[in-house]
Amino acid sequence: MFIVKNKNIVLDFHGVVPEELAFMNQTFKSYIYNIIERIAINYTSHIIFVTHSMKSYIASKYKSHKYKSHILNIFSKNVFKEVDNNKLNLLRDKYKINKDDVVFIYCTKPTSRIKYM
Repeated sequence: MFIVKNKNIVLDFHGVVPEELAFMNQTFKSYIYNIIERIAINYTSHIIFVTHSMKSYIASKYKSHKYKSHILNIFSKNVFKEVDNNKLNLLRDKYKINKDDVVFIYCTKPTSRIKYM
């Protein structure tokens, strides 16, 4: 993994891959994904969660890490709307995200069900 200095890094969190792999008795893969997850969280300045439950779970798993949390639910009636560039620029300004900033998206399967979210 490359190291990015002096940048806002946003992590988009949709699931818990290490826990899913452990549940499927894939302990070695779970171990590796735990390492990857910890490294990603160490370098992030913002984390986007899709549920409050996911935010709480990750906050309890990584108590000492400092990042700003945001909840952006993925289920919305406006999900297929055109992108409003004015709103996009307002968000960039609000969170100090430059056009050349790196956004790391950490995805997983739709089977994640932390406490039924």
